Amino acid sequence: MLDCIVIGAGPGGLVCTKELIEQGVSEIVCLEQASDVGGVFANGYDNLVLTSSATMSMFSDFWIGDEKQHAFWTKKEAI
Repeated sequence: MLDCIVIGAGPGGLVCTKELIEQGVSEIVCLEQASDVGGVFANGYDNLVLTSSATMSMFSDFWIGDEKQHAFWTKKEAI
């Protein structure tokens, strides 16, 4: 029996799964329709450039370093 099912492995689903694990929820499954994670962001918008800086867009567990915190990522850089 699962405690939780997260639908979608886009940015929201990945953060939700991470936070549930950190809160002690042990039986979680994260489902994604595509063959890779990232949701719509990873599977579309090939010429995308984020309009928020790396500081606001990155996951706290994956710090990119101070020298790039104000950069605006392209899709290729973000995945």
